[in-house]
Amino acid sequence: MQYLIQRAKDAELNWPILYLLHEMDHPDTLEFVAHELAHKARRAAASGGFSHFTMSAIDRWDPDRRRGLGPMSVASKSRLLALWTTTNAEKYLREQAFRLWAASESEGDLDILRSIDREDELFDRALFQRLKRGDQQAIPYVLPKFKTNRDDYWWQVGRYLWSDEMTEALDESLTRRGKKAVRGWDKPERQSDWMTSENILRLPEKVAERLLIKHWDHLRFVPYFVQAALYTATPELRSLVAKTMSECPDPKNFMRFIDSHYNLNARGASGLNRLAQVESLVPYFGLFDELSIDQFWKCCNTHGWFEFRRKHLDPLVSHPHYAEQLGGDGTRKALDEFLEKDRLVWMNHWLDDCLAAGATVDQLVGEISSWLTSKASLDGLRVVSAALMHVGRRSDLPILRSVTAQPQDACEAIIADTTFAVMRRTLH
Repeated sequence: MQYLIQRAKDAELNWPILYLLHEMDHPDTLEFVAHELAHKARRAAASGGFSHFTMSAIDRWDPDRRRGLGPMSVASKSRLLALWTTTNAEKYLREQAFRLWAASESEGDLDILRSIDREDELFDRALFQRLKRGDQQAIPYVLPKFKTNRDDYWWQVGRYLWSDEMTEALDESLTRRGKKAVRGWDKPERQSDWMTSENILRLPEKVAERLLIKHWDHLRFVPYFVQAALYTATPELRSLVAKTMSECPDPKNFMRFIDSHYNLNARGASGLNRLAQVESLVPYFGLFDELSIDQFWKCCNTHGWFEFRRKHLDPLVSHPHYAEQLGGDGTRKALDEFLEKDRLVWMNHWLDDCLAAGATVDQLVGEISSWLTSKASLDGLRVVSAALMHVGRRSDLPILRSVTAQPQDACEAIIADTTFAVMRRTLH
């Protein structure tokens, strides 16, 4: 380890070694990384530039972003703690060591973070980390931040905790917005709209409705808030949205990125929990782009809203993979591809996806049996065998003898293997 760190002093080797080591959990490597990030931050500040790597280097330790990797070891955190708590430590080194230390959450962090004085240059960073860890004691310190020109940054803490005081602060923020907002369709958004609208999604239905209606005269011009109203999905808000959509000159623009704004895929986000939240979208599905349709299609499967999906989204879904899960022609197309492209290794995944999309085993087996009748061949038998091995029942085994194919000995071998696999898997 020390050899690599020493070799990183060579300008030509510095970057590849830094990249190699920046996600390694070892006290020496993380101290090295902290110094290198400090150097990059110092250089960027001097030139008025920006270092993307400095910003992303901590992602491996962030529980929201570490892709299943574990937290930082106690030894590594202790080394970083010593770096940023050392008296008279250099500014940029303190900042980067703190960022690395704080990115990996562990027991005991809050006591350390609470000890940072308000006069300390790291106080704002520490405050955000306290809030990120759900520290209710930090809320009084963040309330004044919502009145600054960095309020969009501070409203992000709503992803981690909330309080009645923050609801009041949000109401006041929207009131201030209303005093300055342009009431028109041409670029009406303000800097903090993306976060204040997201926080509305997390409020109880009645509270969200009250705030949106109270400030609707200026919020109605901004897609973020129109989509938040659809998400809240009360009758009065749906009516207000309908009126807005009938008046705006570009209604399609108001539905852009709605799958993202509904937080369908975000970790720790509010997420859908009521069918009414997608029922409110029915009048506007025709304005959605293909990706949004596909995302809501998947979301309905996740929640088991199959009847709604079949009625409103199946006719609109465009992704070939999802279309193959709809049954009928989709099933035949999928089986044809398994036959023609030798994709049997994916058969289990396709069947699982079909079942997750609301198909029944009876439906799948019936369609597979019909397909085999039209594809009476050894390869066709192999396709059906792969399907029955995964979802078939003992009562489905006669399907294998419903057609005749050659060579017969090869067919008999496939039937024997399938029979054994099905009988081993199920008694039914």
